[in-house]
Order: sequence, then structure tokens, then C-alpha cells
Amino acid sequence: MLIELALVGAAVTVAGRLLARRRPAPPEPPEPPEPPEPTRFTRDEAEELRELDRGIAFTGGGALAAGVGRLVHPALGLIAWPCVLIPSVPLARRVWGDLRTRRAPTFAAIEFVGLAAALAGGHVGLCAVGFTLFQGGRRLVLMTRQRARHAIGAAFAAPSEPVRIVRDGQEVVIAHADLQIGDRVVLGAGQVTPCDGRIIEGRVAVDAHRLTGESALVERAPGAAVHGASLVVWGRAVLAAESTGADSLAARLADLIDRTASHEQTIELESQAIADASAPVTLAAGGLGALAGGLSGAVAGLWSNCIDAYWLSAPLSMLGIVRAAAGEGILVKDGRSLELASGVDTVVFDKTGTLTRGTLRVQRVEPAPGWTTTAVLRVAAAAEQHQPHPIARGIVAAARAAGAWDEALVVVEDRYVAGRGLAVHLDGRPVLVGSAGMLLDAGIRPPPGRADDAADARSRVHVALDGRWIGAVTLDAEIRPEAAATVAAMRRRGFDLVMLTGDAPRPSHALARRLGVDTVHARVLPAEKAAHIDALRAAGRRVCFVGDGINDALAMRRADLSVSLTGASTLAVDSAQIVLRDGTLSRLDALFDLGQHYARTRDRMLWTTGGASIVSLGGVLFVGLGPASALSAYAAAQAASIGIAAASTRWRPDR
Repeated sequence: MLIELALVGAAVTVAGRLLARRRPAPPEPPEPPEPPEPTRFTRDEAEELRELDRGIAFTGGGALAAGVGRLVHPALGLIAWPCVLIPSVPLARRVWGDLRTRRAPTFAAIEFVGLAAALAGGHVGLCAVGFTLFQGGRRLVLMTRQRARHAIGAAFAAPSEPVRIVRDGQEVVIAHADLQIGDRVVLGAGQVTPCDGRIIEGRVAVDAHRLTGESALVERAPGAAVHGASLVVWGRAVLAAESTGADSLAARLADLIDRTASHEQTIELESQAIADASAPVTLAAGGLGALAGGLSGAVAGLWSNCIDAYWLSAPLSMLGIVRAAAGEGILVKDGRSLELASGVDTVVFDKTGTLTRGTLRVQRVEPAPGWTTTAVLRVAAAAEQHQPHPIARGIVAAARAAGAWDEALVVVEDRYVAGRGLAVHLDGRPVLVGSAGMLLDAGIRPPPGRADDAADARSRVHVALDGRWIGAVTLDAEIRPEAAATVAAMRRRGFDLVMLTGDAPRPSHALARRLGVDTVHARVLPAEKAAHIDALRAAGRRVCFVGDGINDALAMRRADLSVSLTGASTLAVDSAQIVLRDGTLSRLDALFDLGQHYARTRDRMLWTTGGASIVSLGGVLFVGLGPASALSAYAAAQAASIGIAAASTRWRPDR
């Protein structure tokens, strides 16, 4: 028995050394401010942690008592029995519950049978050591989960979009974090409400399906409540804030962290299913072990299944890789994307704000007869002044630079037409700013030769006032400096590349040719973007969608994997599974490296635990190894598997 305990001790020592090894890692970037409440343990996790701590104290003491009893006096070894029996009560309850609900043997049942057989054979010390190893691994998973939540939350604790409020009769812009209860928040089309509140002036229609599940637009009049993170589709209103910016941010952090943690639990369930599927094989191994070596052989056969080491290491690896990715500026909101990234074969890019910069520059203004360039810019900028879209920012910037900015013009009502433009009333006069198709639908026909695709690589926005076309503004999109390199990297990976855009065909195809994108679909409305994604998936493609705007949110939800950029619209960031925190495409290639890294790590852990099981069982059947050897194999498998998981968390992309 002393030799057996020495074998187990050696395995535990190897486990500790593997876990303690740390290669030098590059300096971590400065961490943002710590996020609030969501990083704490949940109530169930805290209770499990307390139970594990109690169990480790009991079984660790039991292992010590058994060793001392062997060395000093057998009576001292009796202390080990209650130290093992007391922590086994929760296991017995779990087995009983499984048998009542599933009516089939699970891995927990095999563990209990193995424990009972081992105790019957007098292997109480080995039971204590095995129990301690298992509970220590589970505690490590819980602690890693909490640290990963902290890292993800800290990475996302960046300032939100600025908020417009009414103060002393004037509209002013404040930081989201400075929003306070009672502030009068100005809402306009295309914006996402920054807080919960109640309408006190005006009328808006909101899309709140992300929070409530309602697919239809809901109109909100004075007195009606509006939830934070709802998209304002049309109208203009003033909202009395009923929750602070910090509260709203904390809610969003809690939501994204819960989604990440929920997938970690999904991985646990998947690995548990693998372990449960091995239960019949383990029972057979116990029977063969009994034939080969009696009761000790049966215990060794039952203990030869090391697959539950994968159950511990799989979520540990996922959480650790998510944490490492956050340090590299890749924010993984949904852990499932780690699996999905390794299977992507098609990347779909949005154009404006994704392949091009988030800002556009006005190249020229074409006024209608009787109108001046300054007058057209004045009307267009006044209509677009509250919009977050790059076209709006470009027009407003050009108007300010040309001295055409007029703060006296008041937008009293606006309606965002997704993918087409904006309909507003300026001082009671109707204005349309958008595509030629939008004007044609309103019965306004631009003069001949004013079609959108007349420009080779630019976007044209038409302006109409009082039902008449008054001019067009042509803007040029700046290609992102990293776009060409990113597209080239995707081509090297063998991905099919697609660009979806609401812009005109000619400038869109010109951009695609410059970057090397294979397929272009222009003049695509948001619903049509989603339809294109559906068509690709129906054809068997695994699709990653990369976008940054309100128009992209629906397509993001339809894709297998969705990526957005920090600095993009709030709705796009909320809809995406992955957010590239530096606001550029430069980390997209690293994201797919990350997915492959996770897949390789998972396969290594499966091969390690499966191989250890085969070797252990072979030793029991053909060499006559006993329970201590089987437990040593389990300890080595757990150490190696957790060591692989720990090494995987030191992932760094190629610079």
C-alpha cells in the first residue's frame, strides 16, 4: 500500500508541477477600470465553491490520516473513513436523482459504484486522494470562470456612446457614464436608447425585440416607458431617465457575461454527455477487471476511465482562451464562436464603416437650378445632424467647414428608413435625404443624369425639400488602411469573400476590385442582407459576417459567426458574438487563428484522456495493475489535460 500511495503522490506532484509551469508571456496591456457586480460568483456557484472547500478539507485530511495510519498505527487510519463518507453523500444524492429521472447509468453512478467497491476493498486512502484530485480540479474551473468574467467585463467597460440631453433649455452632449436619473434625454431616429425611462415629449417608434422579443415596431407617446437598448426607428422625443448610465452599462455587462458563462456550462454538459456515454464501457471494464483480479481488479477497471478529466479541463480551456483573447483586443461575447470560427469557409463584409472608414468626405455638391451648394448642404446637414451614420457625419462636417451650418433649424420629426435614407421635418417642411429609390418612392424624380451609379467609386445622397429635388451630395469613402491586408489574409485561408452593401453597384464593384473581394451584392436592404446570409447557409456554407452598423444587426443574427468593431453602432456591437476592440479589422485574421487554436486544444485533451483510459485499462487486464495504478493514471491524465488547458491560455497571435 505504501508503494501505491507513493505512485499516487508522484502523479499528484507531476500534476502540481505541470500546473505551476509558466512560460514568460508578453506584457499585458493596461486593464480598463474594473467592471461592477457581474464579475462575482453567482449564488449557485458560491454554494458549490463552499461545498468543494468543505469536501477538499475532509478528503485531504482523510488522505493524510490514511498515510499516517500506515506509518504510525492502523487506528489513526480510521479517521479517513468519515472523511470520505461525508463528502460522498452529495454524490449519492446525485446518482439517485439521475436514476429517477434518466433511468440509465451515468458516469456519476459509475463513480459511486467504484467508490463503494474501493471502500469495500479497504482502499480508503486511495478514495480520499482521488476525491481530493477531482474536487481540486472542479474548484480550479470555478475560479477560472470568475477570473474570465472579470477580464471580459473589464474589457467591455469602455465608455458608451455620448448622450444628448436637454439642460437649461439647450441640447448638450454628455458622456454615457455621466447620465443621471432625471436627465432629459433627446431621442432621434437611428439611435439606441441609453437608459430606461419615460417619454415626456414627442413620439417615437422603437424596435425593442432584443429585450422583449416583440418583432413589430412599438409606438411610444408621452407617458409611455422605453427600455434601454431599444432602437428608435422614427420620430423624436425627450425621455426622462429612470436608470443611470452605470446601471445600464452594468446590465449590458451582466448580459454578455452570462451568455459567455452559459456556453461554458454548455461545454460542461457536452463533456458530461461524453462521460455518460462511456458509462456502459466502464461497467464492462470493471467486470473484466473483476475476472482478472477480483475485487481490486474490479475497482481498478472502474477507475481506468479517465474521461472525466476532460469534463474538468474543457471549460477551463474555453474560459482561459476567452480571457487571453480579451487581453489581445478580441472580445468573445459568446464562447460558441470559438468552435464556430474553426469551421468558417465564407466571410461576408459590410462595406461602409467596415471595409471603409467610419467617416466619409463630401467630394462635390450638385445643386438644382436656383439653389446653391451652401443651401443644399445647409438643408442636408440640418436633417442629418442627430444621425450616427458615417454619411450623416460627413455631410455635417462639410456643412460646418463651408459655413453652411445652421443650428436654428429644428428637426421636429424624423423617420429612419433602414438602408435608404432619412425623412424629417425641418421647421414643419418635409425633407428627404437618401437614395434615388427613396425619392422615387415618394414621387420625386431626380433630373436625368443624376442616377446614383453615375460616380465610379463614390456614394451619392439626394436631397428633396417640400416634395422637390434640390440637389445631390457625393461622398467618397476612405478605405481602411488595414482592409487590403485583411482581405488578402482571408484569401490565403481559402475563404470565399462576399460584400453586401446598400450603396450603388458601380462604386461597390470598384471597391471590391481594389480589395480582391470575390462577390458583390449592391443596393441591398437590411432584410435582404439577412436573406443573402440565409441563402449561403442553405447552400452549406459556414458564414462569418463582419459589420458595424444598425443595418447589419439582422444579418449578424443570421450568420454562424458575427464580428463587429468597437466604435460601431451600439446595436451592431450588442448583436455581434465577437468585437474587435481596437476598432479596426487588423485582428480578424488572429480571430480565426484563435478558433483553430481552440479546436486543436480540445482535440489534444480528448486524445490525452482517451489514451490514458486505454493504457490504464490495458494495464489492469494484461499486467494486473491495481487501484493505485489506475488512480495514478487518472491523476496523470488530469494533470496533462489541465496542463494543456493552462498552456492554451497563453495564446498570443502572430505579430
